Amino acid sequence: MSSVTRRRFVLTPAYENTLPLYIESIGDNTHEALVDRQAGYPFFHWIQTLSGEGAVRFQGGETKLPVRQGIFLHPNVPHHYEPLTERWETLYITFGGTAAQAVVASLGLESGVYHWEDESPLSTLPADMLRRVEDESDMFGLGGSTDVYRFLIHLQKYGHTEPDGSVAGNARKLQPLIRWLETNYDDASIGIERMASRLHVSMRTLNSLFRETFGLTPYAYLLHIRIRQAKTMLLNDPRLTVKAVAAATGFRDVSHFTATFRRAVGMPPDRFRKLH
Repeated sequence: MSSVTRRRFVLTPAYENTLPLYIESIGDNTHEALVDRQAGYPFFHWIQTLSGEGAVRFQGGETKLPVRQGIFLHPNVPHHYEPLTERWETLYITFGGTAAQAVVASLGLESGVYHWEDESPLSTLPADMLRRVEDESDMFGLGGSTDVYRFLIHLQKYGHTEPDGSVAGNARKLQPLIRWLETNYDDASIGIERMASRLHVSMRTLNSLFRETFGLTPYAYLLHIRIRQAKTMLLNDPRLTVKAVAAATGFRDVSHFTATFRRAVGMPPDRFRKLH
């Protein structure tokens, strides 16, 4: 049996009581052992599997924790975990901070088991955080604070509690359509039915994919592309009239373009051009 290797860093950064987020501890373990915390842990706690498999019990249920899965626990949530394979390699992060509760709540991150795609930043970010703690002197804890925030944002964006519901998986499905829209945004006839046919899915499924991935409808996403292109045209070619820009970006008439541009940018196209 190979020897146990464990790295553990318990951090006490200067001014930790005033930092919005800070790493309390971080580390990894080549042979994770049984842990039973009937009173939970006093900080937010993340543990993920690097190799092998473990079992976790919390909130009255039990689940397996294979590779590309981790468990996120709020402070003081009772939990129990133990290895299911001879070697269960894990990485963990615990954190707190004056804004920790507010940030976690704003991102809607509940205690639970999270999955992610192999290409997701979640596959590498925690290990990168550990390397930075090991290699650098972060006297004031500012680097760690930034890393915790980045981790939480990525967990909210790429982590999912259902295997088929990930943002990364949805984005991969939508990529062919998005590439097509990026080159065909000037076609005023594009509608949701045509977009759905490009992906060979129903309009309802297309709506769901866009809302889950971007928080927008497919048509709102297309308008986003058109307005972005319109801003580029307005700034790069002063000879183009607003009417010409509207036609070149797929709007059927200049009044619709102007109203849409104002809602998106906060000012009409001619004023945008003058200010920039």
